[in-house]
Order: sequence, then structure tokens, then C-alpha cells
Amino acid sequence: MHIHTLTVQNFQSIHDPITVSLVLNKNAPDDHRSWITADGTRLTKALAVLGANGSGKTTIIKSLAFLYWFMAHSFQLPHGAPIPVLAHFCTPQEPTMLELEFSLADKLYRYRVSLTPERVVQESLHVRQQRGFAYLFTRVWNTSTAQYDIKQQQFGLTPKEAAKVRPNASLISTAAQFDVALAQQLTQLHISANVDVM
Repeated sequence: MHIHTLTVQNFQSIHDPITVSLVLNKNAPDDHRSWITADGTRLTKALAVLGANGSGKTTIIKSLAFLYWFMAHSFQLPHGAPIPVLAHFCTPQEPTMLELEFSLADKLYRYRVSLTPERVVQESLHVRQQRGFAYLFTRVWNTSTAQYDIKQQQFGLTPKEAAKVRPNASLISTAAQFDVALAQQLTQLHISANVDVM
């Protein structure tokens, strides 16, 4: 897995959306500090984030650690347990939004989730194709039916199994329990950090 961009909104000390990009433009030196993905995108091997104390630098790392945990391991949460996510203190009732663009096995994916401690509000996984990004699945909480509206194409989870997804678990983490190949690949990845969401 190679991270391209991370977008965070309403997560702990981060209120407005911010995007951290590891994608280099054509002006960056082409040397040992970067490498090229299978699709020709140049990514940096290292990134420094500068800012004053309390400006949110560590929160960016926490958001990535949380997003990886939620995507891969949230199925392990007990039924009915709250999702351990904390919104910004100015908008505690608004959902947190996280988005990760990453390459895996020569494909570029975009995973996006919007959630509160009570439930996932929206979740989707897209893959880039010739005409842009196409969804593999989308999941949206329908307040009128109090159920999820789930659409899939070429993801591999049966509608019956998709209907079992809990409000506090990612569809990817759930699909891995039903032997969906891509979901199992994503849950077996590893992101290392010296901090976690707590």
C-alpha cells in the first residue's frame, strides 16, 4: 500500500478539511527521496509537517492510525459499542470525515468514511479507471428507513451479507469476515505509527 493523499475534517483538533499529499509535482527533484508508482505518479518517501504546539500535527498521524484501524479492524468492536472517534469541540454533533487515496497492486483506490460515535453515516470505496473513479461499494445511512442503502459493483459481498454490516463497523472489515478477496487484502495491510487514536 502506498499512500497518495489523506483528507481529514472535524477530527479532534482539526475542524476545517485539510489534505496531506505525498504526490510530487514536476518541479520536485527526481532523486532518491522519491519513487514512482506503477501508474507513473511520483511520491515522496518522507514528509515534514511544521507548525506551532497544538496546531494539529500529531492529530494528522492520529487520524491516519484511526482510519486504518477502522477500515481493517472495526469488526472487532462489540455490537453496540461506540466508535472511538472524537469530533472537533465546535461541532461535536457533526460527523467526522476521513478520506484516503492509496495505490495497491497497480490500482489507485479512494476510501471515504463519514461517521459519528453512534454510526457510520457514509462509506465508500472507489477504484480509478480510465474515465475516473468508479465505486466498488457505497453505503449511506437512510434516516427514513433506519437502514443502510448499499450499492456494490465487483466488490464481492452478497446483498444478504452486506445487510449484516453493523453501524459501528466498516463494510471492508465486515466483508473480510466473509472472505471477500479485496477486503482481506486491505485488512492485512499494516500502517505503523508512534501514536494511536488515543
